This record gives sequence, C-alpha cells and structure tokens, in this order.
Amino acid sequence: MEANDLNSDIIIFIVLGILFFLLLSSFVVYIIILSRTRRKMFIENEKQMKMDFEKSLLQSQVEIREDLLKYVALEIHDNLGQIASVIKIQLNTFPADLSEDAQLKLKETKEYLQKLIVDMKALSVTLDSNKLAESGFVKMLQREVQKVNNIGVLKVNLINDPQEEIEMDYQKQIFLFRISQEIINNVLKHAHASQLEIHIASAPQLLVLRYKDNGVGFDPQKFLADPANFVKHLGLKNMRERCKLIGADFNMVSAVGKGTKIMIKVPI
Repeated sequence: MEANDLNSDIIIFIVLGILFFLLLSSFVVYIIILSRTRRKMFIENEKQMKMDFEKSLLQSQVEIREDLLKYVALEIHDNLGQIASVIKIQLNTFPADLSEDAQLKLKETKEYLQKLIVDMKALSVTLDSNKLAESGFVKMLQREVQKVNNIGVLKVNLINDPQEEIEMDYQKQIFLFRISQEIINNVLKHAHASQLEIHIASAPQLLVLRYKDNGVGFDPQKFLADPANFVKHLGLKNMRERCKLIGADFNMVSAVGKGTKIMIKVPI
C-alpha cells in the first residue's frame, strides 16, 4: 500500500508540475503577445501622430501660400490695375494732330496697354482662390488652358466628358487647380513637349483626371536619386501631398523619349 501511495503521489506531483509548466508557459506567451500588441499600437499611434503633424504642417503651408496669392492678386487688381487705367486715360488725352507715324505708335501702345489690363485681370483671378472657387474647377482649368494656348508654345487639348461643372468642396477645387497649374508649368519648363492632353472623366462618386504630354519624358528612379533635381522633387512631392490631403490617388508614369502620364482619382 505504501508503494502504491508513493506512486500516486509521484503521479500527482508530475501532473501538477506539467500543469504549472503549461500555466507558466501560457502566461509568458500572453505577456509576449500583450507586449508586442502594445508595441505595435504604440508604433501605429506614433506613425499616425507623425502623419497628422505632417498633414497639419502641409495644410498650414498651403493656407499661407493661398493667403500670399490672394494678397498678390489684390495688389495686381487694385494698385497695378489702377495705374494701368491712369496710363490709358493719359494716352487718350494726346492731341489728335499727331503725325501719322506717332498716331500709329499711339494706337499700338493703347492696344498693348489694353492687353496688359486684360492679362492682369486674368492673372488676378487665377491667383485669388476665392474667385477660383466661385468659378468652379472646370471653368478655372479652361481659362488656364486658354491662357497657355494663347502663348503658342504648347498646344493644350482639354477634354471634358461630364460637360458640366463637377460639384466639389472648396478645398478640393483649389487643390486640383493648383496641381493642374503645376503639371502644365512642368510641361512648359521641362518636358519640351508640343502637346498636352488633359482628360476629365467621371464615375460614380469619383472624378478622374488624366494628363498626357508628348515630351522627352524621364526615368523616375534616376530623377529622384539625383540631388540636382531637388527643387523639382519638391514640386512633385507637393502634388502628391496635396492629393493626400483631399483623399485623392496620384499616379505618374514616364520613360525617356515617351513623355509623361499622370492620373489623379478624386472622391467626390
């Protein structure tokens, strides 16, 4: 009996030891999982805080830039516009008995001045985000395209499938217009292109913008790796960041000798 009791005690001891080991192992695994979960949450929270900070910083930069553009637009409209009007009045006071050559020069000067007044007014509207929002994105872009086409260096073809103004909030309209300005400016300055096609299409709850030029193109990887392109990087980065702020997808494809394609998808 004593031997049987001893064997029973040993078995109970072994079972208790196994249970204790399993319990301890489970506790250690739980602590490890909990630690990893908390660490993951901490990293995600830190990442989110960083993204929120960068978003707030970019938002502030955009607001400051828009305020500056509004100020410049006001100066052009009020001060420079007023000076141009005074010059126009002064030109109209010239005597009528001028020589034929002088009259011709005076007429040309008046025409140049009138063009200057029209261009300043158009520039003032382009810089003032409040006036832009009143016009709507499509009309804003149409004016910008017309202005570029008037220069004659680049032929811009704007295709608007919806055929009517897209309803979007103020910020999205301004951001999309500024991005479009940046793209057109890059094509003019760097692409050496003769044609640019801008295609506006719509889908349920989505606006799709496509930009395609026939310029020299570039290798995106080499472009981003070259420090000499730092300023150009900022322009590209600003476009991507502006898209992020309005929840839009930005995709760019380019190759040397094959031009550049950009597609932006915007929820509306």
